Amino acid sequence: MLLLVEQLRDGGIRQAVACPKASELSKRITGVPVIALSPYSLIRKLNYRRLAGAIADHEVNIVHAHDGEAHTLGLLVKLARREIRLVVTRRVVFSVSSLLSARFKYRRLVDQYIAISEAVAATLRGIGIPAARIELIPSSFDLAAIRLAPAGCPLIDDIIRKHRYLIVTAGALTREKDFATAIEAFELVSGRVPGTALLILGEGPQGGRLVEMIVGRQISNVYLLGQQEPLAPILKACHLFLLTSISEGLGSAAIEAAACGLPLVVSKVGGLPEIAEHNFNGITCYPGQPQSFADAMIDLLSHEEKRRTMAAHSREKAAEFDLRKTVPKTVNLYKRVLGE
Repeated sequence: MLLLVEQLRDGGIRQAVACPKASELSKRITGVPVIALSPYSLIRKLNYRRLAGAIADHEVNIVHAHDGEAHTLGLLVKLARREIRLVVTRRVVFSVSSLLSARFKYRRLVDQYIAISEAVAATLRGIGIPAARIELIPSSFDLAAIRLAPAGCPLIDDIIRKHRYLIVTAGALTREKDFATAIEAFELVSGRVPGTALLILGEGPQGGRLVEMIVGRQISNVYLLGQQEPLAPILKACHLFLLTSISEGLGSAAIEAAACGLPLVVSKVGGLPEIAEHNFNGITCYPGQPQSFADAMIDLLSHEEKRRTMAAHSREKAAEFDLRKTVPKTVNLYKRVLGE
Protein backbone atom coordinates (compact mmCIF):
# COMPACT_ATOMS: atom_id res chain seq x y z
CA MET A 1 0.00 0.00 0.00
CA LEU A 2 2.86 2.38 0.82
CA LEU A 3 4.41 1.79 -2.61
CA LEU A 4 1.07 2.59 -4.26
CA VAL A 5 0.65 5.77 -2.19
CA GLU A 6 4.15 6.93 -3.12
CA GLN A 7 3.62 6.24 -6.83
CA LEU A 8 0.28 8.06 -6.85
CA ARG A 9 1.87 11.00 -5.01
CA ASP A 10 4.78 11.17 -7.47
CA GLY A 11 2.27 11.00 -10.34
CA GLY A 12 0.46 14.09 -9.04
CA ILE A 13 -2.72 12.29 -7.97
CA ARG A 14 -4.35 13.90 -4.94
CA GLN A 15 -5.06 11.49 -2.10
CA ALA A 16 -5.34 11.10 1.65
CA VAL A 17 -4.55 7.99 3.68
CA ALA A 18 -6.72 6.87 6.59
CA CYS A 19 -4.94 4.49 8.97
CA PRO A 20 -4.57 3.90 12.71
CA LYS A 21 -2.78 6.61 14.65
CA ALA A 22 0.95 5.89 15.21
CA SER A 23 0.82 2.85 12.93
CA GLU A 24 3.89 1.90 10.90
CA LEU A 25 2.14 3.10 7.75
CA SER A 26 1.36 6.50 9.25
CA LYS A 27 5.01 6.92 10.25
CA ARG A 28 6.32 6.23 6.76
CA ILE A 29 3.98 8.32 4.62
CA THR A 30 5.41 11.63 3.46
CA GLY A 31 3.87 14.34 1.32
CA VAL A 32 0.33 12.97 1.67
CA PRO A 33 -2.34 13.96 4.24
CA VAL A 34 -2.92 11.28 6.89
CA ILE A 35 -6.33 10.81 8.53
CA ALA A 36 -5.49 9.38 11.96
CA LEU A 37 -7.96 6.70 13.04
CA SER A 38 -8.32 5.07 16.45
CA PRO A 39 -5.99 2.10 17.04
CA TYR A 40 -9.03 0.16 18.28
CA SER A 41 -11.21 -1.61 15.74
CA LEU A 42 -14.58 -1.12 17.47
CA ILE A 43 -13.95 2.58 18.05
CA ARG A 44 -13.01 3.01 14.38
CA LYS A 45 -16.39 1.60 13.38
CA LEU A 46 -18.39 3.58 15.95
CA ASN A 47 -16.52 6.74 15.00
CA TYR A 48 -16.79 6.35 11.23
CA ARG A 49 -18.52 9.74 10.90
CA ARG A 50 -15.17 11.39 11.62
CA LEU A 51 -13.71 9.49 8.69
CA ALA A 52 -16.66 10.49 6.52
CA GLY A 53 -16.11 14.13 7.49
CA ALA A 54 -12.43 13.95 6.61
CA ILE A 55 -13.31 12.40 3.25
CA ALA A 56 -15.62 15.35 2.56
CA ASP A 57 -12.93 17.84 3.64
CA HIS A 58 -10.40 16.32 1.24
CA GLU A 59 -13.00 16.12 -1.57
CA VAL A 60 -12.43 12.40 -1.96
CA ASN A 61 -14.45 10.67 -4.67
CA ILE A 62 -12.93 7.16 -4.40
CA VAL A 63 -12.39 5.17 -1.22
CA HIS A 64 -9.89 2.36 -1.78
CA ALA A 65 -10.05 -0.21 1.04
CA HIS A 66 -6.95 -2.37 1.43
CA ASP A 67 -8.10 -4.89 4.04
CA GLY A 68 -11.24 -6.30 5.65
CA GLU A 69 -11.44 -3.61 8.32
CA ALA A 70 -11.14 -0.86 5.71
CA HIS A 71 -13.79 -2.65 3.62
CA THR A 72 -16.26 -2.36 6.52
CA LEU A 73 -15.42 1.32 7.09
CA GLY A 74 -15.79 1.99 3.38
CA LEU A 75 -19.27 0.47 3.40
CA LEU A 76 -20.29 2.67 6.33
CA VAL A 77 -19.03 5.75 4.50
CA LYS A 78 -20.81 4.78 1.29
CA LEU A 79 -24.10 4.19 3.12
CA ALA A 80 -23.88 7.83 4.20
CA ARG A 81 -22.58 9.17 0.86
CA ARG A 82 -23.78 7.07 -2.07
CA GLU A 83 -21.87 9.19 -4.61
CA ILE A 84 -18.57 7.84 -3.28
CA ARG A 85 -17.02 5.05 -5.36
CA LEU A 86 -15.75 2.13 -3.30
CA VAL A 87 -12.82 -0.02 -4.48
CA VAL A 88 -11.79 -2.99 -2.35
CA THR A 89 -8.52 -4.90 -2.65
CA ARG A 90 -9.00 -8.52 -1.63
CA ARG A 91 -5.80 -10.29 -0.58
CA VAL A 92 -6.95 -13.56 0.97
CA VAL A 93 -8.57 -16.76 -0.24
CA PHE A 94 -10.49 -17.44 2.97
CA SER A 95 -14.14 -18.23 2.40
CA VAL A 96 -16.69 -15.60 3.36
CA SER A 97 -18.16 -16.41 6.77
CA SER A 98 -21.84 -16.45 5.82
CA LEU A 99 -24.32 -15.90 3.00
CA LEU A 100 -25.53 -12.79 4.83
CA SER A 101 -22.00 -11.41 4.84
CA ALA A 102 -21.58 -12.28 1.16
CA ARG A 103 -24.80 -10.50 0.28
CA PHE A 104 -24.37 -7.31 2.25
CA LYS A 105 -20.61 -6.84 2.60
CA TYR A 106 -19.40 -8.22 -0.70
CA ARG A 107 -22.14 -8.13 -3.33
CA ARG A 108 -23.65 -4.73 -2.58
CA LEU A 109 -22.18 -1.23 -2.64
CA VAL A 110 -18.64 -2.19 -3.73
CA ASP A 111 -18.05 -0.73 -7.18
CA GLN A 112 -14.92 -2.68 -8.07
CA TYR A 113 -12.76 -5.38 -6.54
CA ILE A 114 -9.04 -5.77 -7.03
CA ALA A 115 -7.93 -9.40 -6.63
CA ILE A 116 -4.20 -9.85 -6.07
CA SER A 117 -4.22 -13.30 -7.69
CA GLU A 118 -6.39 -15.49 -9.86
CA ALA A 119 -6.98 -17.67 -6.79
CA VAL A 120 -8.45 -14.67 -4.94
CA ALA A 121 -10.52 -13.74 -8.00
CA ALA A 122 -11.93 -17.29 -8.06
CA THR A 123 -12.94 -16.93 -4.40
CA LEU A 124 -14.83 -13.72 -5.20
CA ARG A 125 -16.57 -15.26 -8.20
CA GLY A 126 -17.51 -18.19 -5.96
CA ILE A 127 -19.59 -15.92 -3.71
CA GLY A 128 -21.40 -14.37 -6.63
CA ILE A 129 -19.32 -11.33 -7.51
CA PRO A 130 -19.61 -10.78 -11.30
CA ALA A 131 -16.35 -11.18 -13.17
CA ALA A 132 -16.78 -7.67 -14.63
CA ARG A 133 -16.42 -6.21 -11.12
CA ILE A 134 -13.13 -8.02 -10.45
CA GLU A 135 -9.80 -6.71 -11.72
CA LEU A 136 -6.67 -8.84 -11.35
CA ILE A 137 -3.81 -6.63 -10.14
CA PRO A 138 -1.10 -8.50 -8.21
CA SER A 139 0.90 -7.20 -5.29
CA SER A 140 3.95 -5.36 -6.55
CA PHE A 141 7.51 -4.40 -5.65
CA ASP A 142 10.02 -1.77 -6.66
CA LEU A 143 12.18 -4.18 -8.62
CA ALA A 144 14.73 -1.51 -9.46
CA ALA A 145 15.40 -0.97 -5.74
CA ILE A 146 15.62 -4.72 -5.15
CA ARG A 147 18.15 -5.11 -7.96
CA LEU A 148 20.34 -2.43 -6.35
CA ALA A 149 20.22 -3.96 -2.86
CA PRO A 150 23.51 -5.53 -1.69
CA ALA A 151 23.79 -9.22 -0.81
CA GLY A 152 24.28 -10.02 2.86
CA CYS A 153 24.13 -8.00 6.07
CA PRO A 154 25.74 -8.11 9.51
CA LEU A 155 22.79 -10.07 10.93
CA ILE A 156 23.69 -13.16 8.92
CA ASP A 157 27.43 -12.76 8.27
CA ASP A 158 28.31 -15.30 10.95
CA ILE A 159 25.68 -17.74 9.67
CA ILE A 160 27.11 -17.45 6.15
CA ARG A 161 30.57 -18.34 7.44
CA LYS A 162 29.29 -21.43 9.24
CA HIS A 163 27.15 -22.97 6.49
CA ARG A 164 27.50 -23.90 2.83
CA TYR A 165 23.83 -23.55 1.86
CA LEU A 166 21.21 -21.18 3.23
CA ILE A 167 17.49 -21.89 2.84
CA VAL A 168 15.22 -18.98 3.74
CA THR A 169 11.52 -18.75 4.56
CA ALA A 170 9.61 -15.62 5.53
CA GLY A 171 6.19 -14.48 6.68
CA ALA A 172 4.04 -13.95 9.73
CA LEU A 173 4.46 -16.82 12.19
CA THR A 174 0.83 -17.93 11.96
CA ARG A 175 -0.97 -21.23 11.57
CA GLU A 176 -1.67 -20.51 7.89
CA LYS A 177 2.05 -20.28 7.08
CA ASP A 178 2.69 -23.72 8.65
CA PHE A 179 6.35 -23.16 9.52
CA ALA A 180 6.26 -26.44 11.44
CA THR A 181 6.22 -28.27 8.11
CA ALA A 182 9.13 -26.10 6.96
CA ILE A 183 11.16 -27.17 9.99
CA GLU A 184 10.27 -30.83 9.54
CA ALA A 185 11.21 -30.66 5.84
CA PHE A 186 14.47 -28.90 6.62
CA GLU A 187 15.36 -31.54 9.20
CA LEU A 188 15.17 -34.13 6.41
CA VAL A 189 17.31 -31.94 4.14
CA SER A 190 19.91 -31.36 6.84
CA GLY A 191 20.39 -35.11 7.20
CA ARG A 192 21.10 -35.47 3.47
CA VAL A 193 22.91 -32.25 2.52
CA PRO A 194 25.68 -31.28 4.97
CA GLY A 195 26.26 -27.64 5.76
CA THR A 196 22.68 -26.39 5.33
CA ALA A 197 20.89 -23.85 7.49
CA LEU A 198 17.30 -22.60 7.60
CA LEU A 199 16.59 -18.91 8.22
CA ILE A 200 13.05 -18.07 9.40
CA LEU A 201 12.16 -14.39 9.02
CA GLY A 202 9.03 -13.14 10.74
CA GLU A 203 7.11 -12.69 13.97
CA GLY A 204 3.74 -13.91 15.16
CA PRO A 205 1.69 -16.00 17.58
CA GLN A 206 3.27 -19.31 16.55
CA GLY A 207 6.78 -18.15 17.47
CA GLY A 208 6.85 -19.83 20.89
CA ARG A 209 5.63 -23.13 19.44
CA LEU A 210 8.36 -23.07 16.80
CA VAL A 211 11.04 -22.42 19.42
CA GLU A 212 9.79 -25.40 21.42
CA MET A 213 9.86 -27.53 18.29
CA ILE A 214 13.42 -26.54 17.40
CA VAL A 215 14.69 -27.08 20.96
CA GLY A 216 12.79 -30.34 21.37
CA ARG A 217 14.25 -31.76 18.16
CA GLN A 218 17.70 -30.39 19.03
CA ILE A 219 18.13 -28.73 15.64
CA SER A 220 21.12 -26.38 15.82
CA ASN A 221 21.01 -25.00 12.28
CA VAL A 222 17.58 -23.31 12.28
CA TYR A 223 17.69 -19.57 12.97
CA LEU A 224 14.61 -17.62 14.05
CA LEU A 225 15.63 -14.07 13.09
CA GLY A 226 12.37 -12.21 13.70
CA GLN A 227 10.91 -9.49 11.50
CA GLN A 228 13.56 -8.09 9.16
CA GLU A 229 13.49 -5.20 6.74
CA PRO A 230 14.70 -4.84 4.09
CA LEU A 231 14.49 -8.50 3.10
CA ALA A 232 16.46 -8.27 -0.14
CA PRO A 233 20.01 -8.30 1.35
CA ILE A 234 19.19 -11.47 3.32
CA LEU A 235 17.40 -13.15 0.42
CA LYS A 236 20.28 -12.44 -1.96
CA ALA A 237 22.71 -14.22 0.37
CA CYS A 238 20.62 -17.42 0.32
CA HIS A 239 20.39 -20.31 -2.13
CA LEU A 240 16.66 -21.07 -2.24
CA PHE A 241 13.36 -19.89 -0.84
CA LEU A 242 10.88 -22.13 0.98
CA LEU A 243 7.22 -21.45 1.78
CA THR A 244 5.02 -24.22 3.21
CA SER A 245 1.75 -22.27 3.64
CA ILE A 246 -1.58 -24.05 3.81
CA SER A 247 -3.35 -20.87 2.59
CA GLU A 248 -1.97 -17.93 0.62
CA GLY A 249 -3.66 -15.13 -1.30
CA LEU A 250 -0.54 -14.59 -3.38
CA GLY A 251 2.69 -14.66 -1.36
CA SER A 252 4.59 -11.36 -1.38
CA ALA A 253 7.70 -12.85 0.22
CA ALA A 254 7.89 -15.35 -2.64
CA ILE A 255 7.71 -12.49 -5.16
CA GLU A 256 10.59 -10.68 -3.46
CA ALA A 257 12.60 -13.91 -3.29
CA ALA A 258 12.04 -14.43 -7.03
CA ALA A 259 13.16 -10.85 -7.68
CA CYS A 260 16.35 -11.64 -5.74
CA GLY A 261 17.01 -14.60 -8.04
CA LEU A 262 16.09 -17.50 -5.77
CA PRO A 263 14.54 -20.77 -6.93
CA LEU A 264 11.24 -21.26 -5.10
CA VAL A 265 9.98 -24.35 -3.28
CA VAL A 266 6.42 -23.51 -2.29
CA SER A 267 3.02 -24.99 -1.51
CA LYS A 268 0.59 -25.64 -4.32
CA VAL A 269 -2.06 -23.41 -2.73
CA GLY A 270 -3.76 -20.09 -3.47
CA GLY A 271 -1.73 -17.72 -5.62
CA LEU A 272 1.69 -19.30 -5.01
CA PRO A 273 1.68 -21.29 -8.29
CA GLU A 274 1.16 -17.95 -10.05
CA ILE A 275 4.59 -16.90 -8.75
CA ALA A 276 6.41 -20.25 -8.82
CA GLU A 277 5.85 -22.06 -12.11
CA HIS A 278 6.54 -25.73 -11.51
CA ASN A 279 9.90 -26.79 -13.00
CA PHE A 280 10.44 -23.29 -14.45
CA ASN A 281 11.49 -21.07 -11.56
CA GLY A 282 10.55 -23.39 -8.74
CA ILE A 283 8.91 -26.54 -7.51
CA THR A 284 5.39 -26.67 -6.08
CA CYS A 285 4.47 -29.25 -3.44
CA TYR A 286 1.25 -30.24 -1.73
CA PRO A 287 0.92 -28.61 1.71
CA GLY A 288 1.55 -30.56 4.88
CA GLN A 289 3.96 -33.05 3.27
CA PRO A 290 7.47 -32.46 4.66
CA GLN A 291 9.04 -35.22 2.58
CA SER A 292 7.81 -33.64 -0.66
CA PHE A 293 9.34 -30.26 0.24
CA ALA A 294 12.54 -31.96 1.39
CA ASP A 295 12.90 -33.91 -1.86
CA ALA A 296 12.50 -30.69 -3.87
CA MET A 297 15.11 -28.85 -1.81
CA ILE A 298 17.59 -31.74 -1.92
CA ASP A 299 17.22 -31.90 -5.69
CA LEU A 300 17.94 -28.19 -6.13
CA LEU A 301 20.84 -28.10 -3.68
CA SER A 302 22.39 -31.14 -5.35
CA HIS A 303 22.19 -29.75 -8.90
CA GLU A 304 23.84 -26.35 -9.19
CA GLU A 305 23.10 -25.84 -12.89
CA LYS A 306 19.40 -26.52 -12.36
CA ARG A 307 19.42 -24.08 -9.46
CA ARG A 308 21.13 -21.39 -11.58
CA THR A 309 18.63 -21.84 -14.42
CA MET A 310 15.67 -21.54 -12.06
CA ALA A 311 17.26 -18.48 -10.44
CA ALA A 312 17.40 -16.73 -13.83
CA HIS A 313 13.80 -17.72 -14.52
CA SER A 314 12.77 -16.31 -11.12
CA ARG A 315 14.14 -12.88 -12.04
CA GLU A 316 12.25 -13.11 -15.32
CA LYS A 317 9.01 -14.10 -13.57
CA ALA A 318 9.35 -11.32 -10.98
CA ALA A 319 9.11 -8.70 -13.74
CA GLU A 320 5.35 -9.37 -13.82
CA PHE A 321 5.08 -7.86 -10.34
CA ASP A 322 6.95 -4.59 -10.94
CA LEU A 323 5.04 -1.60 -9.55
CA ARG A 324 5.69 0.25 -12.82
CA LYS A 325 3.30 -2.24 -14.42
CA THR A 326 0.75 -2.63 -11.63
CA VAL A 327 0.25 0.99 -10.51
CA PRO A 328 -0.92 2.20 -13.96
CA LYS A 329 -3.49 -0.62 -13.90
CA THR A 330 -4.81 0.71 -10.58
CA VAL A 331 -4.97 4.28 -11.91
CA ASN A 332 -6.88 3.08 -14.98
CA LEU A 333 -9.33 1.27 -12.70
CA TYR A 334 -9.91 4.50 -10.74
CA LYS A 335 -10.71 6.29 -13.99
CA ARG A 336 -13.17 3.59 -15.03
CA VAL A 337 -15.13 3.66 -11.78
CA LEU A 338 -15.42 7.44 -12.13
CA GLY A 339 -16.65 7.06 -15.70
CA GLU A 340 -13.66 8.91 -17.18
